Amino acid sequence: MDTSYFLLRQQGLLPRRYFEIDFSDITAKKAATVYRSSALRALLPEDTVVAEGGSELHSAEYSLLGGDLRQFESQVVPKLMARGFDCSEPTLFLSECVLIYLDPQHSDAILNWITANVAHAGILTYEQILPTDRFGQMMIENLRARGLELRGLHAYPTLQSNSQRFLDLGWHSAVAVDLATYHEQLLEPLERERLAKIEFLDEWEEFILLAQHYAFTFAFTSQSSHFAHMDIEKPN
Repeated sequence: MDTSYFLLRQQGLLPRRYFEIDFSDITAKKAATVYRSSALRALLPEDTVVAEGGSELHSAEYSLLGGDLRQFESQVVPKLMARGFDCSEPTLFLSECVLIYLDPQHSDAILNWITANVAHAGILTYEQILPTDRFGQMMIENLRARGLELRGLHAYPTLQSNSQRFLDLGWHSAVAVDLATYHEQLLEPLERERLAKIEFLDEWEEFILLAQHYAFTFAFTSQSSHFAHMDIEKPN
């Protein structure tokens, strides 16, 4: 379960508004899990109400919304607007292995809507890449055996194609870096040590190979000077 909102709230790093979107059956399970946990429930805003038969959480600060991203403009956008989404506000979109599971026509439609409607937009994605080498083919086969299909992988298979899709939409800047490079060159040594203690790896070469097949892409629109100071290619 994604606990980003609760971690940010705990650390006092919340933006003005936080919207979270997933399928309704997933959001229903998350809402139930949150209310079963006293620690998580205590972090919800005081004005939080349960809606849509228990599948959504609404408040002035945090909204957990159920929706099908394949019907983004017709189904998801109206829910966002009803909960106070403001297209004129600087907005950072986070997508962790989401767009890659959509057919390109559906993920492109989401990005087209953002481009046309959100004046100051930034986006950070985390997606699989490199489907044609031996490891990439094995990755696809393993996911397919679990009933998971990376529908957008062949349309955007490389670092260059992941950044170029935003530049082609007219975004001001787009940079993609694989996880191996980010881990080895951009993380501070103390952070690498901390992560190593959390996730001990016996086969370092295997981790590097895996990490080469995942990528961060950060992009922002030409009007988004709000995000110009953010750079995933500089050490933290």
